[in-house]
Amino acid sequence: MPRFHFHLVHGNQKILDTKGRDYDDLLAAKMAAIARARDCIVEQLLQDNPHPNGRHIQITDGNDRPLAEVKFGDFLPEMKG
Repeated sequence: MPRFHFHLVHGNQKILDTKGRDYDDLLAAKMAAIARARDCIVEQLLQDNPHPNGRHIQITDGNDRPLAEVKFGDFLPEMKG
């Protein structure tokens, strides 16, 4: 079973996932990343940070090769002010 890492990226800052987790395939890893992104968005909104928009989760393999990204902005409604 392949190991995937989920790095949290915001601008030029990156919080590395050094442990990673095993998933059957990239699709399963993407679904897990989407769940994590949604959890992070809720946490940010509860802390009165209504703009977690520039953040994303970078999914990498065991060699730290980028495989996919899950952008937080894809899960936020458009804010009209």
